[in-house]
Amino acid sequence: MTLRSVFLICLLIPLGCSNCLEDQQLVPLECRPGEKQVCNHHGEVFTSLYPDNPPTLPGECTFGLRTCTFQGWSECVGAKGPVEEICDGLDNDCVDGIDNQFPEQYQLCGFVEGADYGVGICTPGVMKCEGGELTCDGHVGPVEETCDGLDNNCNGSVDE
Repeated sequence: MTLRSVFLICLLIPLGCSNCLEDQQLVPLECRPGEKQVCNHHGEVFTSLYPDNPPTLPGECTFGLRTCTFQGWSECVGAKGPVEEICDGLDNDCVDGIDNQFPEQYQLCGFVEGADYGVGICTPGVMKCEGGELTCDGHVGPVEETCDGLDNNCNGSVDE
């Protein structure tokens, strides 16, 4: 075999495989792997110049990130939406401040069995949230009867 024939064979080998790419299926990607997008708790996407540092939201609410992989976009990770406000020292509903509304708000509390809260010094309290803790505010319960012109034990009789 001459040098000329070897050269010709080398030129023809790539030409013989001109349809090699046609045999393989190229799959278009949905996005560029590694790319990130800012998203919310509903999975909605927001464009951002700084996807690695999403903007802040009020209270406990946060944006998340979704990342492009070879399979497409991931789920939104790290996003947290508003939930019902509870007394815990946090702004759970992400509006109007910390512990401003909670399920126990305006509920009466402090009742003692056998006491009549319609008579005497006994007064029910009202649930209050202070520093993330529920307390019963304003409750006055029955005490031992004393000679003071009041119904201290809340049984309907004064100074018995």
